[in-house]
Amino acid sequence: QNVPLGTTKSSTYTTKLIQLKKDDILVLYTDGVIDARNKNNTPFGITRLKNNIKKHTKKTAEEITATLYSQLQKHSYQKQQTDDITIVTIKVKKTSSKEECPTPLFEKKIIISSAKSNIKIIRNKVVTLCRKLPFTSEDIYNIKLAINEAHANVIEHAYNNKPNQDIIFKFRFFQNRLSIHIIDFGVGFDQKTIKGEKHHLNDLEGSGLGLFLIKSLMDNIEHTRYDNKTELILTKNFIQPIDIIAFKGDRLWK
Repeated sequence: QNVPLGTTKSSTYTTKLIQLKKDDILVLYTDGVIDARNKNNTPFGITRLKNNIKKHTKKTAEEITATLYSQLQKHSYQKQQTDDITIVTIKVKKTSSKEECPTPLFEKKIIISSAKSNIKIIRNKVVTLCRKLPFTSEDIYNIKLAINEAHANVIEHAYNNKPNQDIIFKFRFFQNRLSIHIIDFGVGFDQKTIKGEKHHLNDLEGSGLGLFLIKSLMDNIEHTRYDNKTELILTKNFIQPIDIIAFKGDRLWK
């Protein structure tokens, strides 16, 4: 309720939610870093800091911190330090879903035919479901678009628009994410090669923009072919973990 340390009441601050992904780098530093000056009284500055980070993105967090400190020392050589210098670097590693949660909290399976009319039905079910989960409105739209696209691709390219083939949707709920598995028994195809024009969502049935669009909408995707079937797994992370004790998966479908 009180003013944070080092700020003023007249200052204006904003909050923003950012989903960090594999290899993303977060660098926290005190103002003594960018204010450190050389013998010409030139500050190290934010631009120099950013450029140094960009040059070393392949390194570990520990190596990035050491490199930044080394560059800072070279810059301010023979110049007395006048402020504290603190650098904390965080680099996101790829985590294993098995390590986070070996089994889902709840799982729901739906089997439908490959009729194009079912695209809208599944899409609406997904929206209704996601509204009961910790997703932003933007997340829900992105999931809806990704499911729509993947479903259309299966019908058009795996089943060649045959309306009487089976498509399996598995919805798996973990504490920190939702995974949607789409399984077909068609001919199999490389979704990376499928492209098309972006139309309004309601006009997307059968257009097949492909994997490149789906990847931009979801946090993670996996596309595998095995035992004469293809499985596409779309994963979206929650903005906050589910309360395991209060979670009742069967209520999501009512």
